[in-house]
Amino acid sequence: SRNLRQFLAGFFYELRAEEGYLPDLDDLQSALEHACTHHDAASGADLAAAGAALDHVRGNMQGRRKRLAAAAALLPSAQGAARATLLELFSSAYASTADDCGVSRVDAARELVELRRQLGDPQRLYQALGRRALVAAMSADRPTAEQLMAEGRRLERSDWPPRQRDWFRVWVGAVQSRLGDVQGLAQTVRESLALAEQGGLENSAAMMQAEMFELALLEGDLPRAVETGRKAVVSLHRLGMTTTWALTNAYLCSAQALNGELKEAAESARAAQ
Repeated sequence: SRNLRQFLAGFFYELRAEEGYLPDLDDLQSALEHACTHHDAASGADLAAAGAALDHVRGNMQGRRKRLAAAAALLPSAQGAARATLLELFSSAYASTADDCGVSRVDAARELVELRRQLGDPQRLYQALGRRALVAAMSADRPTAEQLMAEGRRLERSDWPPRQRDWFRVWVGAVQSRLGDVQGLAQTVRESLALAEQGGLENSAAMMQAEMFELALLEGDLPRAVETGRKAVVSLHRLGMTTTWALTNAYLCSAQALNGELKEAAESARAAQ
């Protein structure tokens, strides 16, 4: 139904906690299959995007492949905003899952930016620039990645919602991590954490705590890394962000062991397992 699509599309853009949406996942999949059968690209794009958001939060790779396969089937008949929504899935999916569906991540990200320019929505163009910047960085195209990040920063407005500005920094931080720009990444993480706190975005704030922990590791500050890591795993566990919580525990185990905290390291290892 239209209400279900709007309900779940709202989740996709705001990234609220997933528990309230999981009971609708089977209905969403049935609706997506119905849209594919009837070549309803507009409905299918919203449904595929909402399902992919749930898959992302749950860390469900198998579900993601299913959504991408459906999106690939809809792509030839999709136009305008529906096509842009589908291209977002391929430009933010892991390269292997996109390739499995016969869609090039690089081509999808490039077309997405051009389509967003044509559609004239600066906030969505802003996000598309961040997505394409990360794809460029993953392809070792540093000049293009830096050019796209700079364009996004010029486009940004201070009165845009914190979620929009925070999410752009997620892409920028991932680019900086790929390019080895530790100083730039540290600044981006601080900005993102401030925006998450300003907007009451608990999931994003927890993710940024985990990023600050990893930054402390990169900088070799073990005491600060251990302290930050402990705070991050508490927040991630409270919010039910299981995949990130497990990975952060694994990193925390290493930091604690290197810092001589062997008992605590063993506890973190068990939590990660």
